[in-house]
Amino acid sequence: MNRVFPFLLIIFTSILAHSLSFAQGQKDFDLDRALRIDFILTGEKDWQKAGILRLKEEQYWSGTEQSLIWPFQYGTYQIEVYNDSNELILKQGFSTLFEEWQSTGLPRDGAASFEQSYSIPYPKGDVLVKLLVRNNNKFELLNSWSIDPDADNIKQEPVNQEAILILGDGDYRNKLDLVFLADGYTESELKKAKKDARRFGKFLFRNAPFNKYRRDINIWLVHKPSIESGTDEPCKGVFKKTALGSSFNTLNLKRYLSVEEFFKVKDVAAAAPYDFILVMVNTKRYGGGGVFNHFSVFSADGPSAEKVFLHEFGHHFGGLADEYFNSEVTYEDMLDTTIEPWQPNITTLVDFDSKWPHLISEGLPVPTPRIAKFENYTGVFEGGAYLNKGVFSPAMDCRMRTNKARHFCTVCQAALEKMLLIYTSQNIE
Repeated sequence: MNRVFPFLLIIFTSILAHSLSFAQGQKDFDLDRALRIDFILTGEKDWQKAGILRLKEEQYWSGTEQSLIWPFQYGTYQIEVYNDSNELILKQGFSTLFEEWQSTGLPRDGAASFEQSYSIPYPKGDVLVKLLVRNNNKFELLNSWSIDPDADNIKQEPVNQEAILILGDGDYRNKLDLVFLADGYTESELKKAKKDARRFGKFLFRNAPFNKYRRDINIWLVHKPSIESGTDEPCKGVFKKTALGSSFNTLNLKRYLSVEEFFKVKDVAAAAPYDFILVMVNTKRYGGGGVFNHFSVFSADGPSAEKVFLHEFGHHFGGLADEYFNSEVTYEDMLDTTIEPWQPNITTLVDFDSKWPHLISEGLPVPTPRIAKFENYTGVFEGGAYLNKGVFSPAMDCRMRTNKARHFCTVCQAALEKMLLIYTSQNIE
C-alpha cells in the first residue's frame, strides 16, 4: 500500500491542476487557429541560447483544451504561456535534436545552431511566452518573449499544399491528429504515398494502446512533391533533391534518419490540422529517428519498416526512452544516473515511486534479474537508455528495445495511453 499511495497522490494532483485549464482555454485562446513561434537554439556542449526568429499564423490548431496544461513534466524543454494577468494558460514539454547533438562528441568541433518551432493556440490578448530547459531535473528559464497577437509582423502566408485524409472521419475536434509528410516522393508517386500512409496508419491501429482509440484518431497526408525519389545518404555520397531534405547519418550515426530543416517541415505540415508531425521517407534503407513532441522520421519500405515506425513514434508521442543497451549509439552524456529521468519507461531508482511500482506483482524482486523466469513480468530490469548499469527498464523485451518484441510493454502502453487521453479529451483515471 505504501508504494501505491505516492503514485495515487501524483495522479490526483495532476488531475486537479489539469482541470483548471478547461475554463482558461476559451477565455485566453482562439482555439481554431495557431500561433507558430520559430526560434533558433545555438550553443556548445555546456551552454545554449535561444533567439526568436519569426511568428506565423497557422490556419489550424487541433489540440484539445485538456492538452493546454499537461499533468506531467515530460521533455527536456518546456513552453509556458501566461496571460496579461500573469495566469499560466499553457504548459507543455518537448525535446530537440539540438540536445542530442550536445550529448555527442560533435560539440568539440565548435558551436552549432538548430531550427526549432512550437505552435500554440492563437492568443486573444498579449501573452508572455517562457522557454525553459531542464538542468539537474529542474526547469530553468532560457528565454522569454512578450507577444502581441495583433502585431503587424506576424506572418500570414498561403498554404500551397493539400491535406489528404487517409484514415478517420476528419473531425479534428477532440481527436488525435497525426500528419504524415511524404519526403522523397515525386509528383508521380502520390499514389504510393497514399498507400504507404494507409499501411502505417493501419499498423498503428493494430497495436495497443492505439487499437482502442482508432475512432479517436485522424491520419492525414501532405504530399509536397520532391524533384527526386529517395533521401540523402551522405556516407554513400548520395544526395537527393527532396521537399523536406531528409537525410541519414544524422549526428554521424549511419541509421539515424531525420530532417534538420524544421521550418520547412512546419510550413508543409500547416496544410493539415495536426498534433504531431511524422515524416515518411521514400527509401528502403533501414533507419529512423524520433524526438519527443518534435518529430518522428522513418523509412517507408525495407526490413521492419512498420516496427521501426512504431518505435520512433513511441519516442515522439509518448516520450519513451530506448530500452536497449550495448548499442552502437555514441551518446556520451545522455543520462545522469544520479537523478530520476523524466522518461516514463526507465528509472535510476532515485525516485522509483514516481514510476511504475503499482504495476509490479507482489513478491517480485526489485531489481529483477534478466532471466527467463521473469520474461512475462513487469519488473525492474537493469539496462536501458544505452547503459548496462544504473538504468532500469520495465520489461525483458519491448517495442522500445527490439524489433522482435510483439508489442509495447505494460509501462509503455500506460504512458502512451495517458497522452491519448489528453489528446482525445478523455479523463485520465
